[in-house]
Amino acid sequence: MFRNRISARQKNIFLIGALSAPLSTLAGMDGWIQTLLAVLIVGVLAFFACRFQEKLEKPGKWYRIAQILWLVFLLGQLGKWPAHTWPGGTDFPVVPLTLLALGVFASLDGGSCAARCATALFWLLLILYSVILFSGLSEWKLKNFTPESGMVSWELLLVLLLPAVVGMLPGERAGFRGIAGVALTAVLLGLWTIGTLTRGVAEQVSWPLYESVKGMNLFGVAERYEAFVSVTATMGYFILFSLLFSGIGAQAEEIPGLGGKKAVGAAGVISAALMLYVPHLPGEYLFFGGILFWLVLPAFELFIKKSKKRKKL
Repeated sequence: MFRNRISARQKNIFLIGALSAPLSTLAGMDGWIQTLLAVLIVGVLAFFACRFQEKLEKPGKWYRIAQILWLVFLLGQLGKWPAHTWPGGTDFPVVPLTLLALGVFASLDGGSCAARCATALFWLLLILYSVILFSGLSEWKLKNFTPESGMVSWELLLVLLLPAVVGMLPGERAGFRGIAGVALTAVLLGLWTIGTLTRGVAEQVSWPLYESVKGMNLFGVAERYEAFVSVTATMGYFILFSLLFSGIGAQAEEIPGLGGKKAVGAAGVISAALMLYVPHLPGEYLFFGGILFWLVLPAFELFIKKSKKRKKL
């Protein structure tokens, strides 16, 4: 199950659907220039991180264990993010725990099963986001875009690096389209939120995209588009957790005596405990952790394997 091949198209859709939720959470929190620069620079890093994972043939046991531990820890941190998806309610820890549990169940039969589920949900996400964005066109103002100084958030950099996880899944190479789709999603949501809400307002609210849709209407009819945003974020986080658990299962399946299903189940329990009891770490720690585990370690592993091949020759 965990060795079933996944097509490049499914991987790309899996990736875009998974990252739509954290990108909607962060949309508008960074200046539009900073967002564009982050998409370009980190997009290149994500492409190489994904390629490094795909090029590794039969990496060592300890490499796989390191990747599993990092993904479990990351799930414990990212598991906190969905708590905001239904403002006004008591969302923590019910919503995060529920989404983590659903992510586990979606991944128990392997990444191919989770990818098919993500593909089905992706088209619904696309429809909902289209309705949301189209409804706000009349509120979108070009004058809201003013150049701003400052650094981009570390959280956005981390999210843009997550395509590396797709490279762990068996099957065809994900290709450039998935990362390009993520980049386009980040830019569209960021520009739309700033254009409708302004940066000044966006800096004062916890979820800019959610605030930006309040009071909007379609064809003159006012609708509760906040609920649409909450639904899209909830589905997106479910896909994101499914992707991360699928990465854990794919790594664990190749470790003798472990197996993907056992690892995914155990990862669900541990990540839930980490989510509940480990404080939220600064974004820069998580981003540089991603650089270490998804760029430095695989590059080192590839170097070691090439060196061994040369000695044999």
